[in-house]
Amino acid sequence: MERLRKFRLALLVVLLVSSATVAGAYFGYELAGVEGSSFRVFHSRFDYIAQQVTLVCFCTGIWAMMTLLERQLFWLSQVVSSFVIVFTSINVWKLFAQMTFSFSTEDALASIDTRFLPWMYISLGSWIALVIFQAVTVALRVFKRTND
Repeated sequence: MERLRKFRLALLVVLLVSSATVAGAYFGYELAGVEGSSFRVFHSRFDYIAQQVTLVCFCTGIWAMMTLLERQLFWLSQVVSSFVIVFTSINVWKLFAQMTFSFSTEDALASIDTRFLPWMYISLGSWIALVIFQAVTVALRVFKRTND
């Protein structure tokens, strides 16, 4: 259980770094005020994507705190983590809907999003792995309790 917890914390750090990188990049584009004819249409989208990724980053921090408190308050941390997972999944769904919209348009903006796409996939992959490992942790804990 301890190894699984440390592995989950390492994945949370990866998710935190990758989502913070993407959020910072999109806020950077928003603050820089990119002014081109093809960018003007989607200018407000930068702020929206940055906010969604920042929410993912914030939720990851809460999830990491709950993982650190797991030894003392296991079930409370699992309940809070479950709410964080649901809230984050809604944000991730909205975020990838925006990215899909970006790639469906014939716009120069797609090249900007392409630069951030590896970070997005790292974030998504680590988030999916974290949800799976969270479920495994609860299952192992329940299995351990029933065998005692």
